[in-house]
Formats: sequence, C-alpha cells, structure tokens
Amino acid sequence: MLFRSQDTSKNKSATKTIAFSVNLAVAAPTVTISQMPAAFSNSSSASFSFSGTSTNSSVSFYECALDQAAFAACSSPASYASLAEGNHSFSVKAKDALGQSSSAATFSFVVDVTKPSAPAVSSSAISPSKSSSLNLTFNSADSSGIAKYECKLDAGSFAACASPQAYSGLSNANHTFTVRATDKAGNVSAEGSYSILIDTAPPVVAITAQPASTTQATTASFSFTVSDAGSGVNLIECQLDSQAYASCSGSQAYNNLAVGSHIFNVRGSDKAGNSAVQSYSWTIAVADPTPTVSPSPSSSPMSLAAKGVSHVTGEVELSW
Repeated sequence: MLFRSQDTSKNKSATKTIAFSVNLAVAAPTVTISQMPAAFSNSSSASFSFSGTSTNSSVSFYECALDQAAFAACSSPASYASLAEGNHSFSVKAKDALGQSSSAATFSFVVDVTKPSAPAVSSSAISPSKSSSLNLTFNSADSSGIAKYECKLDAGSFAACASPQAYSGLSNANHTFTVRATDKAGNVSAEGSYSILIDTAPPVVAITAQPASTTQATTASFSFTVSDAGSGVNLIECQLDSQAYASCSGSQAYNNLAVGSHIFNVRGSDKAGNSAVQSYSWTIAVADPTPTVSPSPSSSPMSLAAKGVSHVTGEVELSW
C-alpha cells in the first residue's frame, strides 16, 4: 500500500510504501449442544443448552429451528412447550462477527406421553388347575416401543421379567400373577393380571353305611360322603361290580343281587379334575335250608309236630 502526507500549505511528502497481507480464509465458528432431552421423552416440553466458538472472531448470535420451521435468532437455553407426540428435530447455528455461519448442530428426539397398553396375559392353564406349574405369556403395545416388563406373583415385589414367565411348585391356593410394562420414554402401563386356583388334592371319599361283609340279603344299601376343600366337588359316581359308573348322590341301593361276591365303588371328582375312589366288598351267601322230618315207612303216618311228640324212637328220615 502507498501513502503520503500533506500539510495545510498543500506541501506533499514523499510517497512511502507499506506492505501487509489479508487472510481471507477465516474459519467459520462451531456450535455444540450440551444439554437436551432424552432421546425418548415423556414430557411435552424440551430445553436445549448450546455454545459456540470461533478461532478468529467472536460468536455474535445464534439461530435455532425446530422440525421444519425456519431458523430464527435464539439464545441458550432454547425452550419449547406443548410439543406434539412423535418425532422432533432441533437444530442450532452460530454466527461470528464477520457474519460467518457454522454448520448446524442437530438433535433428534421422540415425545411420547402416552402409557403403554395394559399387558394382555394368557395361559393354557384354566382355573381351577390340578397342576402346580403355571406358564404365562403377555404383551403390551406402545408407539415408542416397550423397554421392559416387570412381574410379580401374589404379594411379591415386581422384578424384571420376559414373556413367557414360568412358575412351578405352586401351593394349593388362589394365585394372582401381575405384570406391567414401561416404554422407552419411561411411561408405565396399567397392570395386567391373571388369577388361578391351584388344586392338586383329590376329594375325600368315605363310605359311612354298608351291608355286612357276609350276608344272605340280596339287597344292599350304601351311604357315603364326598368333600373337597380346594376347588369343590364336581361329580359323584357309583359303580356296582363291573357295571359302568353312573351319577349318584349321598346314598345308593341295589336289589335282586346274585349270590356271590360283590364290590361297590364310589368316585368323587373335583372341579380341577382330581378324583378319588372308595370301595367296599361283600359276599351274599346261600341261605341255610330248613330241614323237614318224615317218619320212616315203619312208623305210623302221622304228623309228629301235630301230635306234639317231642321224643320218638325208631327210624326218622330227614330231607332238604
């Protein structure tokens, strides 16, 4: 660069030269987002903190944009409220004193303020069940996705679990399985549950009245009781000898029975499918014959009984 000076009398100095250089390659500023919401957020508000740097100048201002909106002047922190559920993207640029703009720093996130659906629980076991094992499947739906499930049995504490969930060695009692879902945004669902009565014990069957073990009677009457403390009595059936079981209740009678051995069975079944049988065996004997007394041919043909004879001598014929 050339320059000279001039005084008030318009006298001019000699021309002098000063050399200098101008660096036109000034680096653009940079911007960094330092605070932001979670990638999946259960809040409809969001706040962003950011800062910019410039090597040859100073950052004079920032511009921000949310989703498809145009960039507009902003300052840190930039806050937004009443965000709709769904995907969002925040961008910020820094500008230095020379007017240079940085590349945009961008953060994408999902707003999800809706709880997952209450898990639907199913099992192949039907209450009441005679098995002490239980297998359950469950499922919940959510727009941002399920992050975890938590399960508990009866009064136990919730613990992380996955479908299917299995239990074994359950006691004879009512049991309730409960599960809840948490989505990626941290929303917790209402609880889903499945209740079942476990009953592995058979009914108690007792015969309380029966014929003598040996009898000449060709009739037989039985009384019996069936009880079940678990799921309750569902069916009572009786059987004589090899006949088919038939429904009965409390008592059972039989007539015109044949001479010989017999067996009576009473079977009780509960609502869980457990059953028990109580049996009784007895024998119907041949009736003792009644002897008749007849005089021998050498005796006079008279009825000894009619004559009131208590003692006779001679030959007597007995027949059956």
